[in-house]
Amino acid sequence: MANGDDLQQSLLKELEESKKIYHVQTENQKIVVSGLAKCFLNVVMIHFTLNAFKNNLEEIQKETDPIKKAFLAYDISSGFLAISGMAAEVGGHIIKMATGMTAFKVTNFLTRHPYGESRLTSPKLKFAHGMKQVFDVTEKMLNFVSKGLGILAIVDGAIEILKGGDLLFNENDGIAGISKIVGGLTIIVGALMTLKLTTLMLSAEMVPIVGVIVTVAGVIIIYVSTLFERSNLERWFARCGFGIDHCRYALTEAGLAQALNDFSVLVSGLSVELSLMAPDENSELIYNSPQIGGIPFSISESNTDNFGFSHFSLYLNMTIQDFNIESDNLDIEITIIDKSKSSFKAKLFLSHNCAKKEFDIKPLENGFGPLLDLPAIILTNKKGKFHKYQSNVGEIDNSDETLKKVTQSLSTLIFRIKLAEIRQEIIPKLLFAIKIVYKKPDIINGDKIEKSQPIEQYYEFEGKNLLG
Repeated sequence: MANGDDLQQSLLKELEESKKIYHVQTENQKIVVSGLAKCFLNVVMIHFTLNAFKNNLEEIQKETDPIKKAFLAYDISSGFLAISGMAAEVGGHIIKMATGMTAFKVTNFLTRHPYGESRLTSPKLKFAHGMKQVFDVTEKMLNFVSKGLGILAIVDGAIEILKGGDLLFNENDGIAGISKIVGGLTIIVGALMTLKLTTLMLSAEMVPIVGVIVTVAGVIIIYVSTLFERSNLERWFARCGFGIDHCRYALTEAGLAQALNDFSVLVSGLSVELSLMAPDENSELIYNSPQIGGIPFSISESNTDNFGFSHFSLYLNMTIQDFNIESDNLDIEITIIDKSKSSFKAKLFLSHNCAKKEFDIKPLENGFGPLLDLPAIILTNKKGKFHKYQSNVGEIDNSDETLKKVTQSLSTLIFRIKLAEIRQEIIPKLLFAIKIVYKKPDIINGDKIEKSQPIEQYYEFEGKNLLG
């Protein structure tokens, strides 16, 4: 006969075992309610993120400011990851809701019978056990994706705060700037809650749910802030003498010329980008170097290691909308300067030839000396030149595929031209300056000729930034 202590221990053991037994209906209802709520919130966030993703893809093609372009590039990559993660969460919750009841039943059976897996021999029981395994794997996947999205949301919130600060202090865009800062902080708080790094005095079960709601609220605030953000043209008006940004253009003839030039750039559709790319495997560079006996020699990608020559190809990418093939004048001067030695300078001149409908490339000077008996910078010849004209109707195609010849004069000019081959070790010390002069033809109006003012735009790129 069992004594009192044995009976008490037996009751305690049964109590502990009962805690491991799920009330299947109740637990399944929790899974369904939680899954539906999180699916709804994720679908809402996917909607806002997808709209922002599409807008960013359009904006990055037009943006010329390198800082804003970097922000847009981050937003595009972050948006893609967020959409993928949220879609995975929606799919995961659907799987959990579909397999939850069966998984709880199998768990209860195995809890009552610790060695009961050997009894799962019938097809139905095997199928149920398989559904439980799917449930368990899906739950682990959801935990992993949730943590990844939480970390990404914290980074996104910090980036939005930086954007808001730029709008608030550099662009005097108060409402949009403050909204972005508030939205960024809200996203960070929500993400910290979903990761259970802060609770805000809430119960353990409510913290992740409230965290998702707070994160969604932050995304909505960010979305609303874009409605108050000024366009580039609105910022131009705000900077003028009659604007609200304390007249950033000087009230002089030079200030007026600068304001008119900036306005022309805004409406011209100019998009300029400088990039470094690894040389093509089949490319071959021919040099005539007096440091090696004046004998021409070749260096290709396959034998650069033999000469100790590691280099990148420098490309200029540019898009101009409403470009008149037959009459628009476009001149581009590229200057490469060594910031440590201003005497080291290389210049290249590009001009659009309306008659031939192609680009003329003319190296002007190259003051860079050799490094270890090999050239530091080699200005390109016609190799690597690519350009095309595209109809203004439809999306811009930046690929290498040649488009059909446009029948009308107005088109979108797209080109990518290799400017130079540059030794890798000197790139961080270089400054790349691009001066663009773009002029529409003069307008003949009866007996009068209305002179068209050329658009002059200047860009600078740091070599260390191009290397990433």
